[in-house]
Amino acid sequence: MFKNSLKLIQNDFFNSFKFSIIIVFFFLFLKIIASYYYYFTYELDIFNLSNVFGGYIKSLYLDQEFKSCIEDNQFTIFDGELVSCSYSTRMPILPYLYFLFTFFSTEYFTIAIFKNILLSLTFLLLLRIFYKKFILINQKTFYVINFLLLFIFISPSIIKHSANISYEEGIILELLILWSMFFLICAYFISKNLFVKNEYTPIIVITLSTVIYFTKASMLLCLILSIILSLYWFQKQKNYKIIITIIISCSLILSWGYRNLKLSNSFNIGSSINWVLGYYGLNNTALKIYPEIALDQIFFAESFTLKNNEIIINNDNVDVVFENEWIKNEYYKNKSLDWVNENPLKFIKLSIKKFYNFFIYLKKTPFSVGPDVNLEYERYSFQQFVVFIWLLFGRLSTLILLFMIFKSWKKEKFLCSFIILMCGAYSAPYLIGFNYERHITPFIVMTILSNIMLFSIKNINNSNLKK
Repeated sequence: MFKNSLKLIQNDFFNSFKFSIIIVFFFLFLKIIASYYYYFTYELDIFNLSNVFGGYIKSLYLDQEFKSCIEDNQFTIFDGELVSCSYSTRMPILPYLYFLFTFFSTEYFTIAIFKNILLSLTFLLLLRIFYKKFILINQKTFYVINFLLLFIFISPSIIKHSANISYEEGIILELLILWSMFFLICAYFISKNLFVKNEYTPIIVITLSTVIYFTKASMLLCLILSIILSLYWFQKQKNYKIIITIIISCSLILSWGYRNLKLSNSFNIGSSINWVLGYYGLNNTALKIYPEIALDQIFFAESFTLKNNEIIINNDNVDVVFENEWIKNEYYKNKSLDWVNENPLKFIKLSIKKFYNFFIYLKKTPFSVGPDVNLEYERYSFQQFVVFIWLLFGRLSTLILLFMIFKSWKKEKFLCSFIILMCGAYSAPYLIGFNYERHITPFIVMTILSNIMLFSIKNINNSNLKK
C-alpha cells in the first residue's frame, strides 16, 4: 500500500515537472523573442550599456580592475575637467556576468541570449530541487504551481523585464522568484520541525539572496532576513553548513566593504549611488512629477509637462562636479535627509504617493521616460492596457494574501510572520526611495507564491481534520 502511494506521488512529481520544463523553455523562447525585438538591430556593443554598466564591462574586457572610467550622465565622476573613474557605482554580478559573455560576442542581442539561457537553466535546476522539497508539503498543488508559473511567465511585464539587460531586474527577477519559493518553504519547514533531508534549503536561501544582493545593493534587507531565517533553522537543528554559508556570505560583503575602504578611505558595503538614487524620490520636483515622469530626468530637464499639460519648472537639478563617488553619495544623502527634515509634510505626501503607486495604482509607471508625458503616453496606449491587467491581477493577489494571512494566522503564525517580513524587506527600499512598475512586478510574484504556500497548507490542515 505504501509503495503504491509512493509510486503515485513520484509519478505526480515527474509528470508535473515535465510540464514545468515545457513552461520554463517556453518562457525562454518568449524572452529571446523580446530580446530580438529590443536588441537585434542595436548597433552599439555591450561597452555602451547605460547606467555605468558598460564602463565596468569595458574595463574588465581590457584586463583592468573593476572600475568605470566613462561619462554616463548623473553618475559621472570628474578629475578636474576630465572624466575620472568610479569603482563602486554598481554591484559586481551584472558587469562580471556580461564580461564573461564577451568571450563569445560583444553584441547586445547575443549577450541577452546567453543571459536568458543561463537564468532559465538555473531556474529549472533549482525548481527541480524545490519540487522535491515541496512534495513533503502537498504534492496535489504541483499543478496549481505550474498553472501560476505559466501565468507569471506569459505576463508581458515579466517577459519585458526578464529579457532586459540594461538594468538589474533582468537578472534578479527570476532569482527573486526562486528566492521567494525557497524562503517560504524554509519558513514552513522550521515551523513544522521538518529538518530531515531538508538541510540544504536554508543554504540555498542564503546563496540566492547573496547573489541578488551583489547584483542590486537595495536587496540588503532580503539578505539580512535570509540570514535571520537560517539562524532560526540553526537554533532548532545544529547544521554547521548553514553557519559556514552565512560566514561565506558575510565574508564576501566585508571583502567588498574592505575593497571600497582601500579605494575611497570609507568602509561601505553597498553601492556608491544608493543615495544618488535616493535623491530621485526625495525633493520638491519629485513630489510634483511622480509617478508620471522618470525621476532621473530631474538631473537633465529644465521643465516637465504632465499629462494635464501642466508645466513644472525643475528647481532641483543640482549641477555639481564630484571628484569622488563616495563624496557624491554623501552629498546626496545629506541633501535628501535635509529635505526630509525641512519638509516633513511634503515627505509624508510623497511617501503616500509611493505607497499608493507600489500597492494600489493600476497604471504603468513612469508614464514617460522623457520630460513630456504626452509624447509617450498615447503612443504606448496598448502597453498601458497590458500593464493595467497585470497590476490588477497583482492587486487582487495582494488582497487575497492579506485574507489568507488573516485566516491562517493562528495555526501558521511563524510562516505568516515571515511572509510579511519577506514582502516588507523587498518593498522597503522602494518605498523610501522611489518605485516603478518594474520594481512592483517582483512583489506581485511574491504575493502569488505566498498564496500558493498558504493554500497548500490549508489543504493539508483540512485533510488532517477530516482524518
